[in-house]
Amino acid sequence: MSPGSGHVTLPPSLIVAIGSVIGSLTILLFLEKKSQQRCTKHSSTSSRNNDPFLQDKRQRLPSLILLLRHAESEGNADHTLWRTKPDNLISLTEKGYKEAIEAGKRIETIFQIYDKQHPESGDRNSAGKTLRVHIHVSPFERTLQTARAARQAFEHRVVRTSPESRIREQEFGNFSLKDSLEQRQEQQQVGRFWYRFPTGESGADVYDRVKSWWCESVLTINERIGYEPVDAVVVVTHSLSMRFVLMQLYNWSPLTFHSVWAAQSCELYVLRKDMSLPGIDPYVLDDVHGDMPRSSIDVYVRLRKYENDDTTDDSTTSSSATSSSTSIIKLLRLHNYLNIPPPRTIQFDLIKEQLMEQYPHEIQSIDDIESISFKPIMHMPESFDTALVDKDSTISVNNQPQKSGFDCNKTGSRSQLGGENHEPLEKSFRWPRTCTKSSSTT
Repeated sequence: MSPGSGHVTLPPSLIVAIGSVIGSLTILLFLEKKSQQRCTKHSSTSSRNNDPFLQDKRQRLPSLILLLRHAESEGNADHTLWRTKPDNLISLTEKGYKEAIEAGKRIETIFQIYDKQHPESGDRNSAGKTLRVHIHVSPFERTLQTARAARQAFEHRVVRTSPESRIREQEFGNFSLKDSLEQRQEQQQVGRFWYRFPTGESGADVYDRVKSWWCESVLTINERIGYEPVDAVVVVTHSLSMRFVLMQLYNWSPLTFHSVWAAQSCELYVLRKDMSLPGIDPYVLDDVHGDMPRSSIDVYVRLRKYENDDTTDDSTTSSSATSSSTSIIKLLRLHNYLNIPPPRTIQFDLIKEQLMEQYPHEIQSIDDIESISFKPIMHMPESFDTALVDKDSTISVNNQPQKSGFDCNKTGSRSQLGGENHEPLEKSFRWPRTCTKSSSTT
């Protein structure tokens, strides 16, 4: 203490020691907090699933969400029409009107089945029916016409209809001009998810607005004060929007998205609420009452061929070594890419098995497959010698009907659903009902 000052003066060494102790205690407290956070993180999923507020919110979600693609339009029947008529004004054909009416009858049949299976699902409306329906429709002419024709079959269930611009078709520009062919070729190189049309949108732009609509409108549809809750939502939209609903729901990667085929006219995806699933949107595709998305992806496959192999074509095979075997590269179309559980791009053993099943005449043994590379890609892998590519087999496509969807008998659980607008090469089959939703992304 300084004489007459009343203040204590500590030696510098003691001040340093006290600072070191305080610093050490701070670090220990920080590490303890991080340790508690790690422990909490492992149990957070279980805690969230048991949260009463979240469970009540999940319970209030609509029991069914039906995604319906519009019926056949003038643009589907005449592909040159896009050059002269605005996309939003393209109407249905006579065949399209008939398709829409039949789609409405199909939807009503699904609702009737649900009425019988879930008689206690809610208060009955004035018509004595359990299901109350809210229609969301893209404001394009062909989707509005599809909705008007389809709803005749279940008009007594509809409580309201909402035009929704966020689920409209991708904007390809004000008109599909004479440069459209060149733009489509560029799109094939860049990928439909990423390519942005001049004065138009990229697929990623459409994905963002579709996800916004899903989170802000669908998941809160029964949360709005003053509005009657609904049991089902019928969404009349476009093929791309339908795929993006599934993409955000099942966390598809862009590669998986590119593998999924466009839905056909009036194709119907039925999302059924399953409270055993985690998350804020516990929906699963109904494989009994709805259609299922189909998928395929092109892969470069390096095949080992032996000199005594009668199936080897000398005109398309180049020797890769001065041994008794040769190698060729084939571009094959892997059907049912969604059968592969995520992360799909590293499941080489399963991919090899599936390729061997689909191309038995070209692949006799899994050991014949030396390597696999996925397409779409901008360039062939550096490890591939372009001189070895079997030009006659590009693309070698097995046109035999393939089972569409997931094969739970192989994977043990349902992988995620996994497009480009491929022409149909396979028939649609039903998926096992015991599959469960996955959360991986590839």
